[in-house]
Amino acid sequence: MSNVRAAATTFNIDSDEIVRSVSPLYMVEPRRYALMAMLHSQGLDFQIENSTVNVTGTPVGVMMVDNPKFEMQMDTLEDVKTAVNLAAGYLSTDVSIVVDDGALVSKYALIYVPRTGEIMRVSSVSSNTLTVTRHEAGTSAAALLDNDDLFILDSAYAENAVSGDISFKNTTFDYNYTQISREPYGNSRTEQGTKKYGIDNSYDRKKKMALIKMLRRNNGSLWVGGRSIDSTNQFRTTGGILSFIDSGNVYDVNGNLTQAEFEYWMRKYALAYNNTKKTLFAGSKLIERVNSWASDKSINTSNAPVVKFGLSVKTYTTAWGDLDIVYEPYFDEMTQGANPLNCSGVALDLNLIKLVYFNNGVLKSFDDIQENDRDGRKGEWLMEFGAQVNVPKAHSWIRGI
Repeated sequence: MSNVRAAATTFNIDSDEIVRSVSPLYMVEPRRYALMAMLHSQGLDFQIENSTVNVTGTPVGVMMVDNPKFEMQMDTLEDVKTAVNLAAGYLSTDVSIVVDDGALVSKYALIYVPRTGEIMRVSSVSSNTLTVTRHEAGTSAAALLDNDDLFILDSAYAENAVSGDISFKNTTFDYNYTQISREPYGNSRTEQGTKKYGIDNSYDRKKKMALIKMLRRNNGSLWVGGRSIDSTNQFRTTGGILSFIDSGNVYDVNGNLTQAEFEYWMRKYALAYNNTKKTLFAGSKLIERVNSWASDKSINTSNAPVVKFGLSVKTYTTAWGDLDIVYEPYFDEMTQGANPLNCSGVALDLNLIKLVYFNNGVLKSFDDIQENDRDGRKGEWLMEFGAQVNVPKAHSWIRGI
């Protein structure tokens, strides 16, 4: 799998060139499809001189696949703690301890029990059973209770010892499909020739407006689409990002979002895994609430490349990380259902999200495809695309605002 080719060197934002190159075309109306605009601008830099835009870089948020069913990596960082798993607990002299997940623990690891302050050393691991020596590192042994947290510290090997057993874990994958999207455009010969003051009936204008309509709808599919394949009728649908976010990372504030609750969500969910800088796509309700806290927090204009084209991006800064906040107008359109998106925000690690193109399905236009006897012109936009969501635990959904 390889990235889409590097962006065009220059394009003119006032001419039809804007719809001829994969990278710049998302700048036509970036506010109308914020997710697609952000993904396609990752790794690019835009320098605007009058109506000319110089583009450098490669869109790292875009990738190519050669199979309409493509894989996504599910692995997350291993946890640093497990817990005692025995209802009766253990005496201070017991050395065989059953835990929730023994796969996290390596031979000779030190185990810290925060409730008692004891440190134990693991001599062997068999499934979820640890054999340990008690009261290590100058600590005192104490009884263990069911569900006591056990924090896994670094290993403590003896001098000249051989290495321990390999902790082997297979990489796990999920999958998604590419979806074929097409949007026709055109006009009649008469419409092309009719001149009206202040109205552009041109074929190129119809082409541009069809592109905007198509991208707005595709933006919706990237959020709420469902993964499926119909072998009988031979069509596929791509699963949207929300369908892949780890269920444990969905946080409901039940209509009472305070600044303290928002920052708890940031620390516990949005910024807890992978990068400490994420992008929060939000409807107007959430943004208005965040703006009301501006006097208390550092909220600055981001240097994201799409800002130059009118997409507002603000950075909310805390001690445990930053959120680039982007207004996603699609969320405001969805006001019904058990969890309407107009009361939501979605924090994504854009390094782990890709807009996927099938290898010969990169967005392109086909002009003059009308029937031989049609009294007019017809064209069509076509793309075969999907969403790749790696490491679902790195993304979070806050809702019920």
